[in-house]
Amino acid sequence: MFTSRQFCFIGSIILLLSCQKSCSALFFDDEISEPGWTFLEKFAFSEEANSTVAIHVDFLGSISNANLTHSPTLLLYDDDQNLQGGWPTVYKSDKSCLEKSKEAKYRLPLEKVGPTMELIRTTPSGRAVYWYIVFAFCDNVAFKADIQLEFLNNVDEDWRAHLSFDEDSNTEVSGLFFFLYAVFIIACGSFLGKLFSRGVLNAIHCLLFATMVVQCLAVGLQFIHFVDMTRDGIGSMQHFEAGSILLAVSQVGFLSCIQLLARGWTVTTNKLSRKRFTICYSLGLTGCYVGVVAAEQFRDKSATNYMFDTVQGLLVILLLFYLLIHFWILTYRAWVY
Repeated sequence: MFTSRQFCFIGSIILLLSCQKSCSALFFDDEISEPGWTFLEKFAFSEEANSTVAIHVDFLGSISNANLTHSPTLLLYDDDQNLQGGWPTVYKSDKSCLEKSKEAKYRLPLEKVGPTMELIRTTPSGRAVYWYIVFAFCDNVAFKADIQLEFLNNVDEDWRAHLSFDEDSNTEVSGLFFFLYAVFIIACGSFLGKLFSRGVLNAIHCLLFATMVVQCLAVGLQFIHFVDMTRDGIGSMQHFEAGSILLAVSQVGFLSCIQLLARGWTVTTNKLSRKRFTICYSLGLTGCYVGVVAAEQFRDKSATNYMFDTVQGLLVILLLFYLLIHFWILTYRAWVY
């Protein structure tokens, strides 16, 4: 069985390996000032036709007098891995800016004076497709451009239009879990009241109940973010990040309580022994969950793979297996001694 120092070391390694980029946006608004081939955003469109990308690009200061060899262009790629214009064939390749630009499925030349406004509609695809938007300016010329992109899926319910196809059910799922947690908390609160009236309420009951309350708050905050996203395509990232933090706090607290129960606290003894190990255990779990949150915040914006299809995801699975074995060992020791 690992010592407390070894466990903290494992948590630190997972935290460091988890720092990759991630992003999800349905309305893009940013300023670009670096020439070259720059990835902006991705969006998963449904298989239906007439989903749209509304584009507004305005150069802040005219570049019409500059000696340009190539005009600035907005490029669209899809997720096809075999045909020309597929994202995997160009992203992170050694091809030049011009070579990548030539392989785009759709090219929109941009006005050098005044804004460029365009509405691009999708065609039937037979499946959901990721589209990737890139700004290409292959001349080494100083400039600054304000770029706004709004993505809308062609779906039956208007409130779903701002949602990327891979996030289509987030609102319903988070709302359902918030409702279930709320019902469970009400039932547990009534049960704890009965235990308190009989004088048998234990500290472990209160700790477990507190973790469930924090979990419910976390899911509720993320639900607010997804509801806001259906309205404006942006959401409330403050609510989502606060929910992610509370979610980690809740799960660390819950696993720490389970570890204490497995060691026999409040079951075979009322003495809380090895407090230093318990603290290191919780800190190690905290490092792991911070790593998972960091992975979602800093993972590559263009990545579409599932979290457990990454190195940090596999490490999280291995850690959970270790916690399961660790729980069994502690439970056996508490039963024997």
